[in-house]
Amino acid sequence: MKTIVISAAASIAMLLAATSARADSVAYICQAKSLGNGTIKATWNGGACSGYVVRDQNGRVQQRGKLGFDGSGEIVLAPDGKTVVFVHSWPYAGITKHGGYRAYGGRVGSGPPPLYGVAIYRKGKLVKRHLLIDLVDRPRMVTASVSHLRWLLGTPKITRTNISLRTTSFRDVDIDLRTGKLTARDSRAWTSCTAIAYGQIQRTTSGFTMSPAFKAKGAVTKTMKFTAAPTLSIANGYRSVCLVSGKSGWKATRVFSEPMLNALTY
Repeated sequence: MKTIVISAAASIAMLLAATSARADSVAYICQAKSLGNGTIKATWNGGACSGYVVRDQNGRVQQRGKLGFDGSGEIVLAPDGKTVVFVHSWPYAGITKHGGYRAYGGRVGSGPPPLYGVAIYRKGKLVKRHLLIDLVDRPRMVTASVSHLRWLLGTPKITRTNISLRTTSFRDVDIDLRTGKLTARDSRAWTSCTAIAYGQIQRTTSGFTMSPAFKAKGAVTKTMKFTAAPTLSIANGYRSVCLVSGKSGWKATRVFSEPMLNALTY
């Protein structure tokens, strides 16, 4: 079965590189892409994705539908030509003090809307929506700017029957497009580390120090002292590192270029 990868535009890649140092210049992005026979066009609400229209090769409307919420990401017509998938790749949202997510926007006078990560539709009807927190599972393991969250590593892959993705919390997620059933497992990046920490690293005469260190996994203390594997190069600065414990103490075996786990500091 052929697998097709959703390719993000260069403009989206730059937006997703946002850090916590500033607010982002736009609240929403909305793109539509067809992987099947036919075309799909997004409908908008104030710049946000709010729905879609699917047409056949002759321009006749085959289906239209509403997401049921305002989203920031990509609407995709799957290879079967019948299933529409919305990937909320760059949600306009933030981290709460309790470690949950809060979607921004919504109607005046109402509470914050639910924050969905993936939604699946067929023939204009909802199949299943999955909350972002259920996909990520470890909610602080995201990259956060003042106004947006980044929770995907790489680009999702869509077949006729499945969408698969990897989260910044090192979970591999598969969703059946026919039923909406979700299965998830920890990736090797998670299971191979005794601890994962984020913080500012400084080289010392005996190795490295991270202080303050913020825990993603394991027995992370406020100040972490560690050495590095012989082939690993670590530059000073804010980094997310994989640590393993041994008789001589902590050793860094990997520096993650992505994700930047700055939301651990919130």
